Amino acid sequence: VGADRAPSWRLALAIEPSSWPSSAMLHARQLLHAVQGVNARAAAWGALGAAGLAVAWSRARSEDKMPDAIPPGATERHRIVVVGGGSAGISVAAQLLRKLGSANADLAIVEPADFHYYRPHFTTTAAGLVPYGHAFRPMARVMPRGARWIKAAALHFDPEHNVLVLENGARVEYDFLVVATGMRMDMMQIKGLEAALEGDCGVSTIWDYRWVRKVWAGIRNMDHGVALFTQPRKGRGCGGAPQKIMWLSGDYWRTK
Repeated sequence: VGADRAPSWRLALAIEPSSWPSSAMLHARQLLHAVQGVNARAAAWGALGAAGLAVAWSRARSEDKMPDAIPPGATERHRIVVVGGGSAGISVAAQLLRKLGSANADLAIVEPADFHYYRPHFTTTAAGLVPYGHAFRPMARVMPRGARWIKAAALHFDPEHNVLVLENGARVEYDFLVVATGMRMDMMQIKGLEAALEGDCGVSTIWDYRWVRKVWAGIRNMDHGVALFTQPRKGRGCGGAPQKIMWLSGDYWRTK
């Protein structure tokens, strides 16, 4: 094993389940139960998160999903509307379509982005375990077959009338709504961080796909000194991710 050896997959796999959205599985089960009108046993389906996203990718692989647009001021209706095309939204949508069928689900996904980023891979990419290109896909490649992709941003929720208002003023009516927008991290509120990330002073982060390759470069090139890892407060993203990159870095340095 040479100096470029990446951390062991055994360690990575032991830590990886901490990033799975287990709470999303419970909420998705409840939604499926409501839509199907069946008992909890019939509504139970396997683990969500990475497995659910794999299902979504496999269902979308055969052909790319082209986005649709709703004219300004227009109104359309769907039985299920999912807001957000991240790992949670895509996984839940794929599972609902798989269980209900596209005609019965009548499911639309509201997502304005051109690319889907799989955040659990930010850490494994930063540790040299996964190629950078595996952390993201064109959004058209991950949209589940049978879903209508509305390429727009949500502007306003009106749950009293079961209406979602889009950024152009168009309205989407629904029977069931899944909100899976995730969180947007504004790291630039930390004074000096942007300049540090763009510079060559050894500062990097796993929280933004633009800098994950810089993390791996820093891990490979460090042969002495102090490595400082920061832990965000509770509720600021996955609590296990900053610990995971610390343990993976330590594994690399011990075996380098």
